[in-house]
Amino acid sequence: MAGKHAQTACGKCHAAGADQTVFYKPIKFDSCSAAACHKNPHAEQFKGQKCETCHNEQGWKPTLFQHESAGYAGYKLEGKHAQTPCGKCHPSVADRPVLYKPIKFDSCSSAACHKNPHADQFEGKKCEQCHVAREWKELSFNHRTQARFPLEGRHATAKCDKCHLNKAWRPLAMNCMDCHRKDDDKAHKGKMGEKCDQCHTAQNWEPNHFFHEVTGFKLDGTHSQAACAQCHKTKGVYSGLGPQCSKCHTDPHLNQFGPVACGDCHTAKNWFPEKFNHSLTGFRLEGGHRVAACQQCHRNRTYRNTPYACIACHQADFTSPAAAPFHVGASTDCTLCHKVYGWLGAKFTHKTMTFTGYHAVIATSCTSCHAAGANFPLKWPDVTNETQCGVCHAAKAHGTCPTNCSLCHNTTTFAGAQNIVPCKPSPRKHGR
Repeated sequence: MAGKHAQTACGKCHAAGADQTVFYKPIKFDSCSAAACHKNPHAEQFKGQKCETCHNEQGWKPTLFQHESAGYAGYKLEGKHAQTPCGKCHPSVADRPVLYKPIKFDSCSSAACHKNPHADQFEGKKCEQCHVAREWKELSFNHRTQARFPLEGRHATAKCDKCHLNKAWRPLAMNCMDCHRKDDDKAHKGKMGEKCDQCHTAQNWEPNHFFHEVTGFKLDGTHSQAACAQCHKTKGVYSGLGPQCSKCHTDPHLNQFGPVACGDCHTAKNWFPEKFNHSLTGFRLEGGHRVAACQQCHRNRTYRNTPYACIACHQADFTSPAAAPFHVGASTDCTLCHKVYGWLGAKFTHKTMTFTGYHAVIATSCTSCHAAGANFPLKWPDVTNETQCGVCHAAKAHGTCPTNCSLCHNTTTFAGAQNIVPCKPSPRKHGR
């Protein structure tokens, strides 16, 4: 006798029969029910199995049966199931034996343990495809691999009931407007259509990948770096601007060029007129003009009707103290003496002076022959031709030689002169 058997009165097992004879032996005790001591409450559920497989003499309850034992091939208790009383799954019903086997466990609802809260939304699907035994609300459902709509960006952190209202899981519409109609009404008032993904991504609501070319205005240069609000100043209003530069930029030319496209001269890379061709204005930029800033000639943003004459811009240079002595009475057509590649080394094209030989060194030294004053007078006013050498070069010690020096000399060298006409020698020896 052990456990509760040791506490049991003898008469409980050795009871007197009808003839008042107490039956002690032989009594079968190979199983609990063999001696007619214990009635089998399980009916035929555990036929062929001994009671001590699950029970012991210490007490009928709790049972020794373990769902998790290695030798048991049935349903393993995990998570919250391991903490659940047996009667939650194996309830007693009236006088009928408690049903322990067979119980279907191919799915959560097959054993009538869990009511399906999804109605027919997931017909043919097993609960464990989304739920785990550890916690009913801890989902193993993978929206990326098990649904038509993969969750990305903000959608991945959103609560399920933000999209699945009233526990409606499927079928669910996948268009942005089905969930974000209020957002669109607030931001765009329905003016941008329903293809939200043309501008927005799930990362955030900011329009960070809009293909601006579809509007007819491609974003180049600094436009590609500008924030949307710099052009679209009214929040939520993105249409109706048009491609005209004047929509965003004030005309710095004060309408001198009329309603023309700024792109004829400017690019979006910067505001400089890189495409402007000055040759088309009739005044080609050459020499120092090529490196001059626009405002040097076009003061106060005056671009049209600018005079072409040099004196219009260079009056101060023309009358400067250094240049005034040479310009008194001179023509204001600066190109007669100067070149646009450099103002220094001015050279007037003479009709009667070729500046050959040694004369070349005075080609740019006007004061060698001219005196300052009105019309820049010659120091030897009688000279009318470069062959009149004697006027500039006094014919000292030449006796009766003619003053036409070119008869004996040339401009390359004065030494070794040879006379080609007879002349009377002077009292002083001169040449031959």
